[in-house]
Order: sequence, then C-alpha cells, then structure tokens
Amino acid sequence: MKKRGKKAQMKLSFEVIFSIILIVVFLFFGFYVIGKFIDTKNSIEIVNIEGLKKDELLLRIKVNGNEQLLVAYKKKKISENEIIKTAKKASEMNLRYSILSMGELPKKISGLIKALQNINDIKKVE
Repeated sequence: MKKRGKKAQMKLSFEVIFSIILIVVFLFFGFYVIGKFIDTKNSIEIVNIEGLKKDELLLRIKVNGNEQLLVAYKKKKISENEIIKTAKKASEMNLRYSILSMGELPKKISGLIKALQNINDIKKVE
C-alpha cells in the first residue's frame, strides 16, 4: 500500500462556498436588525427561526411573554404584497406580527394603515 504525501482535502464547488457565505451574511443581517429592534425596556426572546430567504428573515419571538411573528426585510421599501404575505403567514400561525425594514414605508401604505386603525366595518350595499 502506497502512502501519499498529501493530506486529505475536501473540494467544495463555488456554489456551495457561495451559499455558505450567503447564509452567514443573512444570519448576521437578521440578528443585527433584531438587535436594533430590541429595546432595553422590552423583554424579547427568539423562540424559533421560521424562515430564511435572500431578503427576509422570519422569527417566532416572545415579547413580554406574548409570542408573535417578526419578519425582517433587507430592503429600504417593502410593498403592500409583502405586508399581505406577512399577515397571511402570521394568521396561519395564529400569531400577531411585526415587520422590520431598512427604511420607511411608502406614504400610500402608511396612510392606508392609519386610515384602517379606527375602522369599524366595511360592507357592500346590495
């Protein structure tokens, strides 16, 4: 049996290395945003990582003993479709939710949210 002078090497493809780097970057981003969200007055505990995608992180958290879904977007602007998708996901999980983003909501969405806060009912007249 011949011994080789080289140590065993693991060869990884570029895609695998790039994927590992992306995962590390997104986890860092997620925990950085969560760190900014956490206020010293609030008691926040991360219960579970529900999902991780290119530009979003979904976490189940406890805020002062109450579980909720926290969705962090790595975007300056989030669309109404993303808000609706988050609301549906939270509804499926039977949780309230919070959304974090890198910037402000568009004025149209902010105005709609303010208008809906005190709404009592919307009905169709037949």
